[in-house]
Amino acid sequence: MKIRLNESSSYIRFLNATPNSNQIEIYMNDNMVFKDVDYKEFTSYIPTIPGNYIVRVYESENKEDILLEQDITIAKGNIATLVLSGMTPKLIMFAVFEDPNEFVGEGNSKFRIANLSPTSLPVDLIVNNVKMIDEIPFGKRTNYAEVPSGLYDFVIKESEIDMDLNETKTQISNKVEIKNGKIYTIYVVGDSPSLEMVQSLDVTTFI
Repeated sequence: MKIRLNESSSYIRFLNATPNSNQIEIYMNDNMVFKDVDYKEFTSYIPTIPGNYIVRVYESENKEDILLEQDITIAKGNIATLVLSGMTPKLIMFAVFEDPNEFVGEGNSKFRIANLSPTSLPVDLIVNNVKMIDEIPFGKRTNYAEVPSGLYDFVIKESEIDMDLNETKTQISNKVEIKNGKIYTIYVVGDSPSLEMVQSLDVTTFI
């Protein structure tokens, strides 16, 4: 998908990061924009006229029980992933913004981490056995880190803060390929202790 940006255009997509959800339908100002969105699924980016919107979310084929109703304002030039998280029957939504002007040096890539697990403690990121980022709370994302492109061992584990002595820290590990010139957001999702990493290219890839 090729996206052409100008100062007056905005693009948004949605991510269903609700661990216990069925497929969902998403409405903006009473118009259905996406249907049958599965857990961990990203929608496509859609061009959006700047302005005020009411976002409503339902389970697919069931408009009796609303999962989320939230007012949002889309400003000019915004590019964002609107994350649907929490645990049904009550969801929350927050935005992860992207910068189309983000620069990557020759031979390098960039990535950041967003903690979307509604039931986890803050998480730490360990890369190739070195702690790189610590105590990322739910609903927050880090700044971009620029690294040489390549294959990395990523470990996400719950931080020790606010943890009882008898608790076991949740830990997941993945081999993550960071390709030359690309910019990624890596989303931590799931119902602790069943956490997962979902790697996604930022919109810069499509420009």
